[in-house]
Amino acid sequence: MPLNSPQTRHWAANEYEFYVQDVYKAKPNLTLTLGLRYSLFSPPWETNGTQVSPNIGLGDWFAKRGQDSLNGIGSNQDPVISLDLSGPANGKEGFYNWDYKNLGPRVAFAYSPSSSSGLLGSLFGGAGKTSIRGGFGIVYDRAGAGPANYFDQFGSFGLSTQLSNGVSPSVATAPRVTV
Repeated sequence: MPLNSPQTRHWAANEYEFYVQDVYKAKPNLTLTLGLRYSLFSPPWETNGTQVSPNIGLGDWFAKRGQDSLNGIGSNQDPVISLDLSGPANGKEGFYNWDYKNLGPRVAFAYSPSSSSGLLGSLFGGAGKTSIRGGFGIVYDRAGAGPANYFDQFGSFGLSTQLSNGVSPSVATAPRVTV
């Protein structure tokens, strides 16, 4: 591949979901629905082997910097961050680990008040005229599609398709660090 040519990347992810449900008629005017969803989403990976990751978790690195600053330790003592090849195409760990615990229960009910007289009858309009419904569920979403789309458009760490800088720094305009 010629020098400075764009790097072609192809991202992939595996996603599986299974759902079971049953409906139970507890009374003629009360129905319960119970369900369970299992979701399994792989971390996204770059299929050509151009995936890279930091050699240290950035959350861990920032936490260490914060702790060191409280203890008066300079940032020159912090570990150096480098980017290493990663992902299944390179036989290494991905961006994050698989999560096998995504069990999402669902519970719902439908109730039709059967009062046909009195205050409840006038409030609900009589038997079979009103339905009260409610439900609850835990849903798991995947984080993989967002990073994969972002990395595909803008490059992952250390692998930008194109970098441009409209200003060429000179000795007069280059940023400086002073102590």
